[in-house]
Amino acid sequence: MAKQILICAGEPSGDALGAGVVESLLNMDSTVRIRGLGGWMMSDAGAGLDYRFDGRSAMGLSELAGNTGFWLKTWAGLSASCMRQRPDAALLVDFPEFNMALARVLKAFNVPVIWYVSPQVWAWRAGRIKTLGRLCDRIALILPFEEELYHSAGVHHAGYVGHPLMEMKMPSRTEARRTLDIDRGKRVMAMLPGSRHHEIGSHLETLVSAGSELAQKHKALILLPAAPGLNSESMDYIRHSITACFRLVNTNDSSAAVSALAAADAALVCSGTATLAAALCRTPFAAFYKAGDLTYLAGRLVIRSRYLALPNIIMNARTVPELVQHQFTAEKLVSACESLFDPGVRRFQKNSFAQLEKILGEPGAAKRVAAMVLETVR
Repeated sequence: MAKQILICAGEPSGDALGAGVVESLLNMDSTVRIRGLGGWMMSDAGAGLDYRFDGRSAMGLSELAGNTGFWLKTWAGLSASCMRQRPDAALLVDFPEFNMALARVLKAFNVPVIWYVSPQVWAWRAGRIKTLGRLCDRIALILPFEEELYHSAGVHHAGYVGHPLMEMKMPSRTEARRTLDIDRGKRVMAMLPGSRHHEIGSHLETLVSAGSELAQKHKALILLPAAPGLNSESMDYIRHSITACFRLVNTNDSSAAVSALAAADAALVCSGTATLAAALCRTPFAAFYKAGDLTYLAGRLVIRSRYLALPNIIMNARTVPELVQHQFTAEKLVSACESLFDPGVRRFQKNSFAQLEKILGEPGAAKRVAAMVLETVR
């Protein structure tokens, strides 16, 4: 009988990661049946989804409130479906508050749980390490320093599988500009406002103001890649907000961000996975983030990490500047971006990015996670 795998991801980044694992699972064993919660990327990869999140993902406290009813219904529906038809294993991708609640249900039904992408236990709520250790049979980590944190807490069934971005072949500057039809001598900057609706709402207006000034001062083209999975409301907001100096890069997949970053001379990048993509493209950049006031105030009380951008966190050093909350102004963004044209700054960042790539190791994260799942069900 075909093995039944439950997979759950609740936002676009998890959807992309889940899609890679779904594709690898079906390549390794075409008989497995995959169902659960996700988005269009997991669906296209071959998962038969019972629930779609359709742009309802959220990160912070104030942003989550408007979607509580949807997530409660989805959690209840998935829990009930596991009672009716027990899956052979479950792969839970990031989205910790929802997936940890679901993991408790799965544990009660003796469903083996594989967790992919650790919550940010190194930044706050380190007690989740032991909670995940109790709830999960395997934990697949994507940041190299996380393995030591889990092992030192006695959770030895957690292991580093590599970072998913290492799967992507980053284009050269010449290749990216050819793809986007940009003259090789043109000054280009990339601005990435974030992949979530609330991030775009928090960041776009300030980025447009900074980009317009930079374009005028430096005769520059500003590339703004659309994150995959953005809903129509977000896309309309972007189209109506950007000025003539901006070009919207919209390929409906992760290649938009990579092409824009690789083509750019410098970039301003919302904190998150995109900061790691910028580093792997070897594009000098500054990171930024502005949260809802409630989320920011709560974060100030509990977050222990010195840094926000992933390259800084992994390297444990300020390799790129960070503009957070009240520092996120058009004036400071312009200044930060102009500093990236300094040859010494560019050389320092690019050398740091080369070291970072060595730390991340070899590609193959999705295949390793898929192998974990299949080992669990056999």
